[in-house]
Amino acid sequence: MEGVTTRVLSLAEQGHERLGDAVEHAWCAAWASLGYDGTTHVEDSPQLLRVVTPTSHDLLLNAILRYRGTAPVTRAEVEAALAPHRAVCRPPQWWLRLGSEPTGLRDRLYEVGMRVWGTPTGMALPLVGVPVAPPLEDAELVLGRARRFDDVEAALHIITEVFDLDAAPMRRWCVSNPRFMTYLALARGTPAAALVMQVSGGIAGFFQVATLPRFRRRGIAQALMQHALGDAQAFGATTAALTASAMAEGLYARLGFIPCCTFEQWMPGTALMSAICYPFPRAR
Repeated sequence: MEGVTTRVLSLAEQGHERLGDAVEHAWCAAWASLGYDGTTHVEDSPQLLRVVTPTSHDLLLNAILRYRGTAPVTRAEVEAALAPHRAVCRPPQWWLRLGSEPTGLRDRLYEVGMRVWGTPTGMALPLVGVPVAPPLEDAELVLGRARRFDDVEAALHIITEVFDLDAAPMRRWCVSNPRFMTYLALARGTPAAALVMQVSGGIAGFFQVATLPRFRRRGIAQALMQHALGDAQAFGATTAALTASAMAEGLYARLGFIPCCTFEQWMPGTALMSAICYPFPRAR
């Protein structure tokens, strides 16, 4: 019996690994899609995904993800990964999925001046053979994809308001991005919640799920997610993936999402931020 138990646990771990791969794929596809207009430079190699936007200092538009290697990482290798960002004075964020990173990467990131600022939980939902419950009928609630200019702008306002983000980079990230679909929930005709979704490689990635404070705890975000999940299945997605804050994990668990991995979001500390943004002595 002990051998059987060990094998079952091993299969469960393999399943979680595959779901974690789906979450990482969703985030990489989202950042890679920023190259849609040529303003952002995207390098997608077996070693890493690097996104550099010379026209913006915003961390949303400058990032390094999915860094891989077979040998322990050296400081020189981390500096080489950061070099394109240093060249244009644009600080990046660096995402790593705990357990999949090369040996020594976290220590080397700390040595060069990067610091952890977030540890979101990766969650995924298999969509093959799993019927997604449609949102409950509610005459006061209108759910759907935002297509009209006013609806798209309302969704953008909700996202930037809830997450305290600058509108310009967020507009490039999702609203102007042809790879993303924007969804909006109206409560009695008033914009209440929003999210964006991208389907890539059979993975439906969900981002910026936001509800204005006065509309929370009414099931609006859950209903909007259910609506978008139905669309994801119709578009051929086999898995839905997202990252969740501790506050939002309960919402996604009710929808059937499974916690499968943890990410660390690193950003430059004060000294490194200054060194990247202002590499030359300022004239007096």
